[in-house]
Amino acid sequence: MVIFPKSLSPKHVLKLLKSEKNLRSAFDLFDSATRHPGYAHSAVVFHHILRRLSEARMVSLVSRVVDIIRSQECKCDEDIALSVLKSYGNNSMPDRALDVFKRMGEIFGCEPGIRSYNTLLNAFVEAKQWDKVESLLAYFETEGLAPNLQTYNVLIKMSCKKKQFEKAKGFLDLMWKEGLKPDVRSYSTVINELVKGGNLVDALEVFDEMSDRGDRKIDLALALWHQFLQSGQKPDVTMHNILIHGLCSVGKLDDAINVVVNMEHWNCAGNLVTYNTLMKGFFKVGDSNSATVIWGYMYKMGLQPDIISYNIILNGLCMCHRVSYAIEFFDDARSHGIFPTVVTWNILVRAVVNR
Repeated sequence: MVIFPKSLSPKHVLKLLKSEKNLRSAFDLFDSATRHPGYAHSAVVFHHILRRLSEARMVSLVSRVVDIIRSQECKCDEDIALSVLKSYGNNSMPDRALDVFKRMGEIFGCEPGIRSYNTLLNAFVEAKQWDKVESLLAYFETEGLAPNLQTYNVLIKMSCKKKQFEKAKGFLDLMWKEGLKPDVRSYSTVINELVKGGNLVDALEVFDEMSDRGDRKIDLALALWHQFLQSGQKPDVTMHNILIHGLCSVGKLDDAINVVVNMEHWNCAGNLVTYNTLMKGFFKVGDSNSATVIWGYMYKMGLQPDIISYNIILNGLCMCHRVSYAIEFFDDARSHGIFPTVVTWNILVRAVVNR
């Protein structure tokens, strides 16, 4: 048991709390200090203990701290109120969060800002209380509050929970229109839920949008990829192909090759889509030699090129002014029983005309 000096300061209590690694013991220390004659906790002490209790999901003790804040009439900033709101939200207690939200001025001496609104919004989303989400969004407009990045991320999460993926993608577009740049969480929420639901084509479209936004978005995509791997999930060939496609679309061919090499780590073999994508990427940057090396590697891996593979290499060679070489591939396709399509003939006719 800690013996406090007669003249006890919040600074001393905070130091003791920080040195106590056992949370239950830390709370007992905090509780004892509360009853010390002539002592009152500071906002910093409240923030410290609330943060630790919230992280440990000890929500009953969070409620006790809130009562102490109110009884001591300690003026706190929004960060302290947020710790309480998040704790209730994370423990499926949105009604308690709403009660604290409504009485923030009374309890903490501060009014809710956009972060508090977002935290309450997230609590309703996690509890799937969609009617309350709609009511709070309407209140946004009444109060003249402009949604920020966090607001949209919560709305994207809500849309994905409701399997409304088009609406989720619509929020991504709206963010860009309003000058808010989606972050890793914005995209990862949509892509992960699409992949989980088997909507891999849609996931690829969202990934492509990240690519279209430029290199910075590819950096976010790579961060998302590492986040996916760290979650313990095993990426399949489709997931690899999505990443390879995105990297190739912005000319990051070295990174794309590294992804293919690392596929072996996951006992995942590349397929025609993998190598077709790489070939197209090399042709896009004018590297026809590397593209033809990829072609040879496909055969080495025991893969039989299809008409899409042939169209890619025909178009790429023609774009690089290697029409004679393209004709050889055209003959090779027919010798393997792969018949040209309208796309194939268009590629060749255009090449001959522009020759």
